[in-house]
Amino acid sequence: MDIFQPDVLWCGGITAAAKICHLAQANHISVIAHAGMNYPFGQHLSMAMPAVTWGERSESVSAPGVPLAEMVKLPGTAVIEDGYVRPSDAPGFGLEIDDAWLEQTIV
Repeated sequence: MDIFQPDVLWCGGITAAAKICHLAQANHISVIAHAGMNYPFGQHLSMAMPAVTWGERSESVSAPGVPLAEMVKLPGTAVIEDGYVRPSDAPGFGLEIDDAWLEQTIV
């Protein structure tokens, strides 16, 4: 296997994903977190783990001419600009979830 591709949402959270990254690093295997750039927790994991070599953005990829900022699903998620992203340093991964967002999102 050349690349591990854990998904923070599927593998048991940040702790499990970090363990996978450590195992990969110890065995000289690269990691590209599945959908790692889609959400703040994947962005933070990807930036913190030396085994992660690239970031994958796969959900809500914008159509030509539509800014990625308009495709963000969780408010407060850092947006990729010119191929780069800088995760928020605000508490709670920088998420800005409020009652109005919850009411419109949860049906």
